[in-house]
Amino acid sequence: MGNQVKKILFVVTGLGYGGAEMQVWRLSRELTARRWGVQVVSMIPPGALLQRFLDDGIPVHDLGMVRGVPSPTAVLKLARIVRRVSPDVVHSHMFHANLLSRAAKSFFLRTPLVNSGHSTNEGGNWRYCAYRYTDILCDRFHTVSNVALDGYVRGRFVSSRKLFYLPNGVPVEQASLAAEEKERLRARLGLEEDFAFLSVGRLEVPKNHRGLLKAFAGVAERCSARLLIVGEGGQAKELEEYCSELGLSDRVHFLGKRHDVQALMRAVDAFVISSTWEGLPNVLLEAAIAGLPVVSTSVGDIPFIIQDGRWGLLVSPGDSDALARAMREMTDLLPSERAQIGKNLRATVIEQFDIRKIIDHWERVYEELLY
Repeated sequence: MGNQVKKILFVVTGLGYGGAEMQVWRLSRELTARRWGVQVVSMIPPGALLQRFLDDGIPVHDLGMVRGVPSPTAVLKLARIVRRVSPDVVHSHMFHANLLSRAAKSFFLRTPLVNSGHSTNEGGNWRYCAYRYTDILCDRFHTVSNVALDGYVRGRFVSSRKLFYLPNGVPVEQASLAAEEKERLRARLGLEEDFAFLSVGRLEVPKNHRGLLKAFAGVAERCSARLLIVGEGGQAKELEEYCSELGLSDRVHFLGKRHDVQALMRAVDAFVISSTWEGLPNVLLEAAIAGLPVVSTSVGDIPFIIQDGRWGLLVSPGDSDALARAMREMTDLLPSERAQIGKNLRATVIEQFDIRKIIDHWERVYEELLY
C-alpha cells in the first residue's frame, strides 16, 4: 500500500474494564503510534475505558444497542460506519461483536474481517454453532488461548485454515513503586504488617469470588492475612454479604473500580485468580510484570505460564480447599522465595508477551490480508 496510511476499525461489545476491552485499547494505541488510522465501534454505550481512547485521539462510534437485546438496525449502522471510515481491515472482539460484524459483512465484502475470541467458554453450544454456520463470513479467526484453539478445531466451529493463536500482550516497561510510596499505600489500605493477596476481575460468576472468599477464610484463621478485591459487577452485594457471613469483613477489602491497579500490585505480597474458566487473563500478565508470585486455578492457558511450583501455584478450578492450601503455602514462603518466583515469572512474560512483539505479529496478519 506504499506510504498510504493503513486504517483499521475495531468492533467491540462495550468499553468497560474487561480484559478483552483493555487489550483492544492497547492494540489501538500501539497501532496508532505506528501510524495506523484506528477507529473503534462499541455496540452498547461505551463505558469506563472510553476516555482512554479519546485521550489517545482514537474516535469511538456508539451503535446505541441495549445489552441483551438484538437489534437488526445495528447491522445497518455498522455497515454505514464501515463504508464511511473505509478501513483496510475490520477486526471484531468477543462473541456478540464477532457475530454482528459477520452479519454486516455482506455490506463490505471486499474488506477483510478478523474475529477474535477471548475465552475458552463462549457461553453455550448454540454460540459455537453460530460460529460454525457463519464461518464463511470471516477471513481469519483469532484466539488468545491454545486451549480454546484446540476446542475450535475439535468442534469444527472454525475453519482450520482461518484459525490462529496469538496471545494478549502487555507493556513490559512499567514504573516501579519506591519503598516509601509502597509503605504509604499499604498504610492507606490498612494492610499494616499483614500478608496481602490481591484479586482483580469482574464480580461475576465465572471469576468465582465466592470460592475465593471461602478459601480465604481458611487462610485468615491460620495467619494474619488480608484480601483486596478490585472490580465491579452483578455479584457485588451478594459477595459482601457472604463475606460478612464468613466473619471476614475486617480482613477483606472490596475496592470497586480502581485506576491504580499497577500500584496496588506493587504494594501487595501475592496475586490470586479463582476463575472457573479463562482464556489468557491480562491481569495475570500484569501481575507477572509487577513481579508478583501467583496462586491460580488451572484454567485456560494459565498452566502454560505458571508451570505449577516453578513460577507460582496452581489448583483445580472450583476446589476452595485446595485454593486455601495453596494460599497458605504462599504465605509460608520466605520473602526471598516469593521474590524469586515473581522474578522468574516476570522474565517469562517479558519474553513471550511484550506488547511490541505482539503488535509486530498483528501487523503481519493484517498485511497478509491486504496483499
